Amino acid sequence: CNCHNKAEDCYYNQSIADQKRSMDIHGQYIGGGVCLNCTQHTTGINCEMCADGYFRPHKVSPYEDHPCYPCGCDLFGSLSSDCVKDEHHSDSQRGQCQCREGYTGEKCDRCAFGYRGYPNCL
Repeated sequence: CNCHNKAEDCYYNQSIADQKRSMDIHGQYIGGGVCLNCTQHTTGINCEMCADGYFRPHKVSPYEDHPCYPCGCDLFGSLSSDCVKDEHHSDSQRGQCQCREGYTGEKCDRCAFGYRGYPNCL
């Protein structure tokens, strides 16, 4: 299995193989290996994605040690603790939090133009 060095155990799943959803060590979607107990805040069939609340910065390989960083979304200004995880999840920048109305910034930690008085941003 290709677990990007983030899991020690895996199993074979014929459905995953039939759907070509498991990546081999050469980057080809061949085989049916599914990783178990992904570490370092990773998840996915091949431990290739970051878990909720984490993101992988641009040019950081899934093979690197600790590739996932905390989103750090502002409690007042963001809609959730999740952010854009990687290039597969949005057209927005990786690490960008989803801001409530009146808030801006990567972490939604500032008042948007026309609003003031952080943390209330009225």
